[in-house]
This record gives sequence, C-alpha cells and structure tokens, in this order.
Amino acid sequence: MTDEFGMLGNPKFPTAGGLRPFRLCLSGDLLHYTFIRPNDLGKMPLDPLPNSRVPYPFDAPEAEVKGALDAFIRITNDGDILNFARRFGVLRICNHDLPASHTMIEEECSTEIERKRRPACQLISSDLFGNDWLVESTSAWHFYVGQARSMLTVASKVHRDEPTTKRDWVPLGMKWESLDGHHGLTESNQLWILERAVNTWLQWGGVVPLFFLDRQRGHFELVGSTFGALAIQLMFAVSQRQSLALCSGCGTPYLREGKRAQAGRRNFCPPCQESPLPARLRKRDHDKRRHDEKNGKPKEDRDGVQ
Repeated sequence: MTDEFGMLGNPKFPTAGGLRPFRLCLSGDLLHYTFIRPNDLGKMPLDPLPNSRVPYPFDAPEAEVKGALDAFIRITNDGDILNFARRFGVLRICNHDLPASHTMIEEECSTEIERKRRPACQLISSDLFGNDWLVESTSAWHFYVGQARSMLTVASKVHRDEPTTKRDWVPLGMKWESLDGHHGLTESNQLWILERAVNTWLQWGGVVPLFFLDRQRGHFELVGSTFGALAIQLMFAVSQRQSLALCSGCGTPYLREGKRAQAGRRNFCPPCQESPLPARLRKRDHDKRRHDEKNGKPKEDRDGVQ
C-alpha cells in the first residue's frame, strides 16, 4: 500500500513507531545517543520498553514514521545512519546485535492458558558519555539495511517472474546451495521464506495492535519500536504484486506508480528518473546500435527505458 507520495509500505491505517533521542553522535563505528534532556542527565533511568505508549523520561519526541523504509534502504554510510536516527529514531540494538525487543515474544506459561511477555533485552551503555547514554554498532545497522533491501529485491523479482540470484538471498542468511539455485526454488518456496523473514522482523520489532476508544469512535494502531515500524512497512511493501520494482540506475527497490514494470526493460526510481542517467543510457544504446549496424552485426534484443 502506498500514500499519495508512493512511499514504500505506507499502510492506510495508523502506525506508531519509536521515539527520537535528544542527542546523537558518531564515534568510530558506534552510534551514541540519549533520550534524556541535557539538563536532566543522571536524574532518572531509561524506560526499557521500546513500544511503550508512556513517554520516555522527560518527554522524548516521537519519531517520524512516513518514509522510514524509503530512507532506511538508502543508507550507505554511517553519516546516513545518523541522519536517519535524527528523524526516525534508533534501532535500539542490544548486546546480541538484535533489536532489544527481540526478547518480548510471547511464551507459554505453566498453565498453558496464560501468556506473558518478557521484558526487553538490556541495551548497551556508552563508555564514552556515561550510563545515561546508550550505544549501538553501525555495522548492525548496515546488516539490517542489507536484509531489508534483500527482502524487497526478492519480492520484486518473484512478483515479476524474474529469477533470483545468490546475491539476493545472502543478506537473509540463506545458503544458495540449500535454495537449489534456479532449479528447485519455486515461487511458493520463495514467498514462504519472505514470509518467515518479515514475521521475524515483526517479532523482533515488538509490533502489537493497540485499540483506542473515545466518545466518537474506536480505532487501532500497529505499535512498535522504530525497528517495528520498519517491519510493518516491509510487510506491506513485499505484498505489492503490481508496483514493487528495482531501479535500473541505483538498484534500490521502489514502488512504481502507473503501469507495472516489465521484465527486460529499464525502469528508474523518481530520483534517478530526474537525473541525467536515463538520457545517458539511451545515448549509449543508440551509439551501440549504430556501431553494430556499421559493422554488420545482427540485431540483438536490448533493454528499453520505461
């Protein structure tokens, strides 16, 4: 589902994500941040629940949600991570290199009827700034960016009946030999793997539905951490059979407006479409055709531009 801007995975019902830290900074390959205002540092411990509706100490601002997945999959360096965290919040990576809410999956109690939710995993305190600051590795961020891109790439190819490659599956931790290459990996098998990957992200992100009731009407939201908001948007994005495509310029998955992208033809995301790249590629194709005709080579099929 998309909104009027065609952003990846924007659902038509409300989604609540995480909160934005008051201060962030990069030091080497570590992202340091705090949810406590500078004047209140040292006064209160952090709330450990990433999807709590109760504000963090001293009212940390809510993170943006719209456009989060689009921005996330375009992260290429640590500076991009810092810019993303300032708008959409942090991933809250624990010492297992997983989102801290990965431990909050429901488990059965001894009665087999009652269920409980375990607390979130312990976050890592910053050695550089003190216990009121937290820290997480940017390498973990790049790992999850790769997973998100992989899920979107595979979904795009499967929905367009294009073969997937080893490179598409590696970020998801899949061994190409176990997938049996192009010979035994059916569409249903690939969709099943995608289903498992998205459900894992939803669990790790602590996503839960919450119901709200006022005098006029009731409504519900899907609520989670920043990682959970990304998982929700991934869930909607990978289900797009008509509009999910891969940019022929930058290779980034995007939601295509209008007609469906055709296999064997170039198509470009909005930023690349507005760049000189499509014109350069058309000129390159034109020059190649003239060169082939001049040298008497047979006409070959070539990529077009949509």
